[in-house]
Amino acid sequence: MSALSARLAWPWRRPRVGIAFSPHMLLALRAENGARAVRRDLPPGLLVPGAVTPNIHSVREVAQLASGMVDELSGRGGTAAVLLPDLTVVSAVFPASQGVAERELGSKLAPRLGFPASEARSGYWRGGKGEVLGAAVREAVVRQYEQVVEAAECRPGWIDAASLVRIPSWGEASASDPGTILVEALLYRSHYALAIFRQGELIGVRTRLRSGDDVDAVAAEIRRLPAIYDIPALGAVVLSGEGASACARLLSEPPLDARLSFEDGGEERQLEVALAALLQRS
Repeated sequence: MSALSARLAWPWRRPRVGIAFSPHMLLALRAENGARAVRRDLPPGLLVPGAVTPNIHSVREVAQLASGMVDELSGRGGTAAVLLPDLTVVSAVFPASQGVAERELGSKLAPRLGFPASEARSGYWRGGKGEVLGAAVREAVVRQYEQVVEAAECRPGWIDAASLVRIPSWGEASASDPGTILVEALLYRSHYALAIFRQGELIGVRTRLRSGDDVDAVAAEIRRLPAIYDIPALGAVVLSGEGASACARLLSEPPLDARLSFEDGGEERQLEVALAALLQRS
């Protein structure tokens, strides 16, 4: 997302790292090719994602973990791009027919926020067909994550959401398969995110909570998408993450007639892919 970020003009010789936050772990990656990701597990309750209230119970404790990761990547003194948990961000898709401009995003997103629009930091992505994905995060929420980065002696850089950061590459994949309605499904431990494309055009983004081993509920939600978005049928469904193969098995049963593919990489794998995308764009 463009305006969500505080993109900064630091010299490129400075180290660049990306840090992904989730309720279960921190994951960090350095920008150089071939760099390995480092992980730190979080105790339950230390970080609880949400769009309205501050998420981090103790910024100091999370910052200590992040500092160790930055040191391990030799990234101190550099710029750190940030992947926020999906549940911290409010988003909406506006079709090209609405002609939404960047200056209008605040008023368009305001009814969805659950907090005063004056306290929102917003950004957008414009797709190849003219559609706009708008996103906003509350200033009090995002500042905690920036404070963690600053305590690790890095300067906050590009900021995006764990699933939204992958929208541009998914849009390109959809555009290369004309006539197909594509669903990209990312399955995390506590939630899942769906992005729906029609011939390269993003038509919807949905984020839902998960409860235990509930792949049947995920599959049911995917089956409902044609009715929700008034589309004839799904052409392809790509599932990645926690329980992806089990969800694919459920979706392979009639009446769903779509190409299915899956990757059981777990949450860490999905965050690592998202970090790589974030660092490529930042």
